Amino acid sequence: MSHHIEHQARLWAMLCHLAALIWLPIYLISAIFFHIAGYIPFINILLPLFIWKSQKNQYSWVDINGKESLNFQISLTIYVLIYIIIVILLAPSCGINFSQIPAANSVARWKLNYYLGLVLIPIGVTFLHQIICCIAAAIQAYRGKIYRYSSTIRFLQ
Repeated sequence: MSHHIEHQARLWAMLCHLAALIWLPIYLISAIFFHIAGYIPFINILLPLFIWKSQKNQYSWVDINGKESLNFQISLTIYVLIYIIIVILLAPSCGINFSQIPAANSVARWKLNYYLGLVLIPIGVTFLHQIICCIAAAIQAYRGKIYRYSSTIRFLQ
């Protein structure tokens, strides 16, 4: 199939998937060099959206891959936001009181750190899943093969 798809179309389609990962170098550079956890909200959606919108009319292969990438990124973002909301709502039942954190004693801080550690593990696994899937999708797009992300809500048809 890749022989029937222009090289330029395959490159743009590949970028639709890889662009969602731009948050990773931004985060790492800001953390390493500026000692802050820099993250641009929704960049995993915005950059693929820009590529898709700018190239979809010129290349149908970009249209197909752009929709797939966006559907996955939107779904993933919704899942993470729901998870964060659940974590915040469950915190009081675990004895976590966010309003008392600055004045918390060592036991309360230990409890908070333990809770946040448990919270961050699934988010880390989700980000790892995102990285692996985006790279796999990019490779397949470049090869001219369709990649279907799992657990994706099909917002764009």
